[in-house]
Order: sequence, then C-alpha cells, then structure tokens
Amino acid sequence: MVDMVNMADDAGDPEATEAYHLPDEGWDCAACGAAWPCEVTRTDLVRDLGGTPAAIDKVMRGYLLDALTVRPDLPSRELADRHLSWIGVSGSP
Repeated sequence: MVDMVNMADDAGDPEATEAYHLPDEGWDCAACGAAWPCEVTRTDLVRDLGGTPAAIDKVMRGYLLDALTVRPDLPSRELADRHLSWIGVSGSP
C-alpha cells in the first residue's frame, strides 16, 4: 500500500505535510472531516502516482478492503463508490 504520510515528502512539497488527509477511525478525513478519500487525498494520489488509473485503482482497492473491515456498519456499495468511482475520470479527481 502507498505510504500516504510520506507521499508529500517524496513529491518535494514540504507544505503538503502540514495536515495529513488520512482516514480517521470513522473513515472520514482526519484533516478536513470530509468522507475519505477527500478531494485533497484524491488530488495527491493522482499527482503522486502519475495520474495512472491502474496504479490509483490498486492503491484504493487496498484502502477499500481496510474500510470494509473497519466500518462493517456502512454499506459496502457506499464504500466502494467512495473509493473507486472517481478513478480515471478525465485523469483527475
């Protein structure tokens, strides 16, 4: 799985590390409170994975499996839509 915490450092953007847009225990964004993956996370993934839908899909499927385990109370379709529906749309989130 991609190390989301270090992706911003690897990209050479020190300001991007000020607030990590990672999922919290409820699977919302710990930084902005939006449903995870939030827009910032999506944008970062597109940038850091070269906009390659296959690479983004692979990473997000890993996170989807985590989300299904952590949030069995949420409908699996909702989690799948959150994690996968945005990938490959015009090459950006």
